[in-house]
Amino acid sequence: MTGKADYLHLCSASASVLMDLVKENGMAVKQKLSDGEFLQDDVDTRTSQDLAYGMTGIAFYYYLTHDEKVLEIILKLWDFIYKTYYAPGKGIFTWLPQNGKNLDKSVELVAQLDQLYAYMLWLTPSLPKEHKKKFKAQMKNIANIMIERFYSEVYGTFWGAGTSTDMRVLGTAHTDFGHSVKAMWVIYQIGIWVDEIYFVNFAREKIHAILEAAFDEDNGSWNRRVLLGGEIDKDKEWWSLAELDQATAMLAIKDPSYLQYINKTYKFWFDHMVDKEHGEVWHVLDSSPKPKPKRTFPKAHCWKNGLHSLEHALFGYLTSQQILGEEFSLYFAFKSVDEVVYQTVTPYLFKANIVSKEPVNGVDGKPEIIKDGKNNRKNIKVTFESLH
Repeated sequence: MTGKADYLHLCSASASVLMDLVKENGMAVKQKLSDGEFLQDDVDTRTSQDLAYGMTGIAFYYYLTHDEKVLEIILKLWDFIYKTYYAPGKGIFTWLPQNGKNLDKSVELVAQLDQLYAYMLWLTPSLPKEHKKKFKAQMKNIANIMIERFYSEVYGTFWGAGTSTDMRVLGTAHTDFGHSVKAMWVIYQIGIWVDEIYFVNFAREKIHAILEAAFDEDNGSWNRRVLLGGEIDKDKEWWSLAELDQATAMLAIKDPSYLQYINKTYKFWFDHMVDKEHGEVWHVLDSSPKPKPKRTFPKAHCWKNGLHSLEHALFGYLTSQQILGEEFSLYFAFKSVDEVVYQTVTPYLFKANIVSKEPVNGVDGKPEIIKDGKNNRKNIKVTFESLH
């Protein structure tokens, strides 16, 4: 978003650590507190969601650089995830390894959803043609799994788990506005990428219904979920607010009537969710009697880094520029400007028209060179219009 090479250097260093963790048996997902050593002997306890988010940093580094060696590692890890967790007989991604020692029978929404959200949806457009075709087919398959196995027509929500009938109940884990709208906007955007109008139509009308149900008229924000007795949980959790804002912004770029929500919820985010003294956003706000942070939750922990707040900012920038009818720019680190082609360079998970592409000049007036390990890349500014 900024074109600052220092940020890419941090990204490169972090991605290198993650790539070193990818072995024949997948990827380590746990560290010892004592010395920071990553554990390689916990294969049977790794969840499919753990590995999906383990892929995030590696895949985004590829998105920014199109580094062929990084792609090799991505394909290696994806192959492991698919062989280890996708059970054709069950037609789902399992929570734990399907042939592991732990005979866990959990059927989890996020085991499917986060393969799409954590990397596939925004990685796929940047892939070479042969891999792009394969990933598109898999995205379509996973979208169908979520619709067929987890969606409730009666409640208009996705169940967080489909392990047994008694788990398909309001108020249970991951059965909430955030996960439901996240699944819907992912399906919506998959429909655009795979030219499947059924997905687009299925998700669009249901996103609308979720937004109507989730909106808190009292303070112009989003509620958390409907509890078993029909009571509304009004607490504000950062990732859920981000997902609801993002879904609303996606619809607003084509239908300005959704600004009635987003103009209020963005204000709530900046007024209440952002810690103006120390930065970042709070984990959760207690909604009664007035929104205030629950300080028993730290702002950073093993399931809360900068991902959702940064994605919220990225979505907000891209969609707001489109709503305003203005061009927008993103920065990449490629070997040359010639790598910027509309087939593989996109504004995150959206489509758009490329208006211009140009190297960023350094202080000496020459194209800025980003030294990335043994590679020399150019800092390239790509300007887009017509986000969709």
